[in-house]
Amino acid sequence: MEDLGTMVLATGALGTASFGIVEALKWTRVGLCGFGQLRRILGDEVMGCLRRAYGPNVVEYLQALYREGRTSGELPRTLRQGARIGLTKEAAGERAHQFGAVGNRQALEDVAHKLVTGEDL
Repeated sequence: MEDLGTMVLATGALGTASFGIVEALKWTRVGLCGFGQLRRILGDEVMGCLRRAYGPNVVEYLQALYREGRTSGELPRTLRQGARIGLTKEAAGERAHQFGAVGNRQALEDVAHKLVTGEDL
């Protein structure tokens, strides 16, 4: 029975050490594995929307969120909100096609125009 307690403590210590290693690696190049694919999937146009919404350092901001969590947390919400905030009437038609959720290109252009001008939707 003495060995069982030692094994439980050793397992807990190993788990804690593993957690520490994973957390430390998030802030190295390993933590950004796959980030280039995210930028490729979003495309230049959506990255432009994000740049208009969050400023010129948007890539660094997204990298920090990417390190924290790719499928949950702040990154998905930040991408959605940034694409919405940075949407312009000129870019709306192409975004309607890319997003695939908007069937009417003109409708999204009208909404983008109203958002920019502050008109009621």
